[in-house]
Amino acid sequence: MVSISGSKFRDPSICNITYKDPIKVKSVHFIGEKDWLKIPSEELASAFVDPLIIRHPQGHTVPRLDDASVKLLSEWSSNILEDLKNEDVNVTEALDSDESADVELAENNMVEQVAA
Repeated sequence: MVSISGSKFRDPSICNITYKDPIKVKSVHFIGEKDWLKIPSEELASAFVDPLIIRHPQGHTVPRLDDASVKLLSEWSSNILEDLKNEDVNVTEALDSDESADVELAENNMVEQVAA
């Protein structure tokens, strides 16, 4: 999930469901020091488990990233691609197995990972 100057929902009926538990989705949050949504963006980032926060000196804009931020974003993206590749390998190995129990276990693991 990528957030640029994001904020949480305000409607209590949505918030009670959406933010009841920490959000277990990989996320990156671009937060500008001069952005009028700086505090709401920080509040949104705090709703996620282990968010990557990239700060920039600009305001409410899509930032031009410095080299350090580009490196952080590149590593974040690479980690997601590696996770997806590993999940694909695990599923392929399970499907190649002759034992149906292995296939069922792999399917259950995928469902649990997606649900998380």
